[in-house]
Amino acid sequence: MERRDFIKGLGVAGASGLAGCSAITGGDDNGEDDQVGHRITDEGGGDYVMMRVDFVDQAGTLGQVDHMSNDGEADNLVNNYSEEQWQEMDDNDLDVAERILENNDSSVEQIRPWVEDALDRELEGYPDIESADAPPGPNEPDERAIMYGIGMGIGEESAISSSFDSAHVLKPLAEHFAEEYLDNEVFEAWTTGATEPVTEGRFVHLPVTMAYESEGGLRRDYVEPAVPDTPGLGNDAQAIRSPEESVYSDPDEMEMVTGHEYKKALEMAQNGKIEQEGRAHPTRAISTAVLADLWSMVDSAENDLNFESPPPNGLVTHVSQEFGRSVEDAFYDLDEEKLQYMENIGRGMQLFYEEHTGRTNLAVGGTLEEPEFYQFPDGMKETLWNFEYDSLSELEG
Repeated sequence: MERRDFIKGLGVAGASGLAGCSAITGGDDNGEDDQVGHRITDEGGGDYVMMRVDFVDQAGTLGQVDHMSNDGEADNLVNNYSEEQWQEMDDNDLDVAERILENNDSSVEQIRPWVEDALDRELEGYPDIESADAPPGPNEPDERAIMYGIGMGIGEESAISSSFDSAHVLKPLAEHFAEEYLDNEVFEAWTTGATEPVTEGRFVHLPVTMAYESEGGLRRDYVEPAVPDTPGLGNDAQAIRSPEESVYSDPDEMEMVTGHEYKKALEMAQNGKIEQEGRAHPTRAISTAVLADLWSMVDSAENDLNFESPPPNGLVTHVSQEFGRSVEDAFYDLDEEKLQYMENIGRGMQLFYEEHTGRTNLAVGGTLEEPEFYQFPDGMKETLWNFEYDSLSELEG
C-alpha cells in the first residue's frame, strides 16, 4: 500500500461506526487460492484462518508497531507517512471543529477570550475557586485552565448540545490553544469512548482525555465535553478529573467505564452491565472502545478516511486480554514513551483501515510494547469473543 493523499471532509463514519468481513486467502503463482495464517477450529467444527498483518515501515514513523518479521505469510502494509504527515492528520481536526462551531453560530475566535480569561487567574469577578463555575486555581496546571476556558466558551457562545459535537470541538481546540499559549513539550488530547447509565452499557459517550507534562511527569485527565457543568456524573460537579478520581474507574460505579478501564469493563461484561451489540458478545463493544481510543489519537475527527460504500454494521474488532491489560497498565503509569506507543498503535490501525476500506475484521494481540495485528474472517468473531484464552498466540493452529 502506497501513501495516499489526505482525504478531508466530514461525513465519513469513524472507527466505531465501520464494519465488515473478508475471506482470508492468499494466492500461488498459478492463481489458485491458498489459505495462509493461523488456523483454529471452533467448538462448532468451523475451520478458520487468521492472517497476521505486518508493517513495512519505510518512513520510520511506526515505532514498536514495526517489530514483526515481515515474512511471506502475512499481509504486508507499507507505511510512507512522515512525522509531519501524521501530525497533519491530527491538526486538520481543527477544520472539523470550525465547521461544527459555524453550524452552531459561533467561531474559534469567540472561544478565545474565554481561554485567555481562564489563563489569567488574577482576573477579578470570578466566583470562588471551589465553585464548579470557577477556573482552576493558581496551583492547577495551565492545561486545565485551557480546557475550562474552552468549555465555558462552548457553553456561552455556541448552541452545541451533543457530547459528540462538543468532544470533537474540545479536542482540537485544546491542542490548538495549548500550542499557542503554552510552552509545554507534551500535550496530547483524544476522544475516549465511555459508558454511562443513560447509554445502557454502550460506549457512545465521549469524554476527552488529555495528557501533559506536570511536575516532571505526565498527568492524565478526563474532560467532560459539557465543561464546566456535567450533570449525571455523581456529586462532583467538576468536569475535569484525573482518571483515579473519576466515576469511570471507581470500582463501586459499575455502570460507568471508559475504554481505558479494560479490567473493570470485563468485570462489567461478566455481570451483564455491558450491552451486547445485536447478538454479539459484549467483548465486541469493549474491543471497539479500546481500539477506538488509540485510533482517535491519530484522527479524532474521523476525517482522514474515505469509504465510497461504508459497511453498515460497525467495524468488527477484537483485542486479546493480554493486550487490553497492557493498555490499561500503561495508561495508569504513563510516560512519554508509552504515550507514543499508544499513538503508534493508532497509526497502524489507520494504515489497516486505509488498505482494507474498513471491510476487514481487525484483531490486535500481544502487548502495547510488542503488538500483533491480525485480520480474521467474519465467521470467526464469535469464537474470538467467547474463547477462554489470554493471548492470540494461543489460537495458532
